[in-house]
Amino acid sequence: MKPQYLKDYHPNLLSWNEFENIINIRPLMTQEKVHILSPEAHLVWENDVWTTNPGCYPPTVLREAIQKYVCWFSEMSRTTETINNLAYKIEKEFKSAVDAHIYSCINIDQKHPFGIHFDDNDNVIVQCEGTTHWKIWDKVDPNQYNQNMEMDTEPIIDSIMEPGDAVQIPAHYPHLATSTTSRLSVSFPMPEPTANWGGIYQEREWVRL
Repeated sequence: MKPQYLKDYHPNLLSWNEFENIINIRPLMTQEKVHILSPEAHLVWENDVWTTNPGCYPPTVLREAIQKYVCWFSEMSRTTETINNLAYKIEKEFKSAVDAHIYSCINIDQKHPFGIHFDDNDNVIVQCEGTTHWKIWDKVDPNQYNQNMEMDTEPIIDSIMEPGDAVQIPAHYPHLATSTTSRLSVSFPMPEPTANWGGIYQEREWVRL
């Protein structure tokens, strides 16, 4: 994978309405899958008698978190047929297992807690709603601290992403995403080509009855 900005990569991947449908499936909204990026978020709730997983966020608590903080949702590659199909396409292109992480940022005054950072996996990130200012820097030593970095070089990519646009970010390339409007995006992470990930892929067959 090479770092690059891709104009009109995949329009209409995920809408706010489709995202609402996903987050209203409470059994899917577990603490393992919902990641709220704020040290200030102290969310508590009571569960009704029918809730089998007490770690599932209730709708009102989840809405509060999404409206206030940057949130991301893991293991989302089969939440819609469109996301599933794109994950399959990326798997075939890069020959690696792919997940889908949905990112939301409604409160654009909320600063991203990671700041400039790098990941240990390759990513294809698609802008779905709103606009985001993306900066990507050249590859760095992966042994250094990977969050809230200070860069002394100019970014190699500096672009405003609009719905349908995408960026490819290889592992260990520092980057910064700044929401310029309320934002919805989907990141498709995959292990580095040298990583030992077992060779097992997610099933991509879409069930029809």
